[in-house]
Amino acid sequence: MTPGRTGIKISIGLQCLAVAVIYVLVNYLGFSHYERRDYSRSQKFTLAEQTKVILGEFKQPLSIIVVSSPSFLSPVSQILGDVRSLMTEILFHKRQGLVVEYVDPTRNPSRIQAIQTKYSLTNLDNVAILDYEGRQRVVNLAEMGEFDMSPLAQGEAPILLGFRGEQILTSGLMSLLKPGTQNIYFLQGHGEPSPDISGDLSTWIDAIHRQNATCIPLSLSSIDKVPDDAAAVRGFARLLRPGGLAVVTVPAGMALWSDWDVVLHHQRRYSRQALCALFGPGDWEILHVNHTNVFAYPAVWLLRRWRGWRGSSRADGKRAEDRLPPRWLNVLLRAAFVGAGLSRIPFPFGVSLLLAARRRG
Repeated sequence: MTPGRTGIKISIGLQCLAVAVIYVLVNYLGFSHYERRDYSRSQKFTLAEQTKVILGEFKQPLSIIVVSSPSFLSPVSQILGDVRSLMTEILFHKRQGLVVEYVDPTRNPSRIQAIQTKYSLTNLDNVAILDYEGRQRVVNLAEMGEFDMSPLAQGEAPILLGFRGEQILTSGLMSLLKPGTQNIYFLQGHGEPSPDISGDLSTWIDAIHRQNATCIPLSLSSIDKVPDDAAAVRGFARLLRPGGLAVVTVPAGMALWSDWDVVLHHQRRYSRQALCALFGPGDWEILHVNHTNVFAYPAVWLLRRWRGWRGSSRADGKRAEDRLPPRWLNVLLRAAFVGAGLSRIPFPFGVSLLLAARRRG
């Protein structure tokens, strides 16, 4: 018995429907679950993980307006192709909530006028405007390229040495996402290089500046109070990964308070309990805490009491702390005074306190 025409039509219709469903399902899976690989030698089309993370933190619509023209007589014309490739990669990784607009001032003056009015800008040559939740950042496209300008002396065009557009753009996105500037403190006073952009750490300092942070020298030999905006222990917890260690040393015992503490800008001298209280059990596991300079305590206590009784002050004079002892003497002093702080014996007193704590996960 052969099926009727109606049955054949139903069968064909179901087959077409099945093909359509499979087609839609395959496209949906391909759009939602994909992998993109960059096989170029320089990995030019691969975004850094940090850039991907920053893009993911934008929860509201983000707008990028690139204002430039290939007809401009500027070194920037050499990197416009790289800028477009960078924007294409960013659009690929940030599929929703991102609009990239290219504006050529020579071809669209009315749009340029509208942008100038909206953002109160006068110079719109070779810039990228980042706009997010009413906040704007203007990025100079010239900073995205590294150029050798020496050929200009012979009337020739500058030579493009490298493209660093992703680093510059990511820095701008970070400052847009987190308007406040973070401080990075560099310890000083023991021969460390200065955090100067022209010094030995220039490469690192430049990278830190791109992270929307400021480098500030900090000498713990002259102050023991970390500046308030460092958020001290909370800052340690925020910056350290789970399992990371924080090692802290502070002056101990208010009984030793003297004019020297005033000169050194001490805010207080700590007890063991007060120091441990700063490292709460929710974020920290205290591994070790003990007094140091234990054997020096009696002499220091008597000296400061004697000077207090006499009413003498050497706050403006020379102090022993201002001179480094000979190396051999420094080794003996460390073994006699500091070494005790590493002991598991809980000394009840000392000139300083040493604490080591591990960041909990």
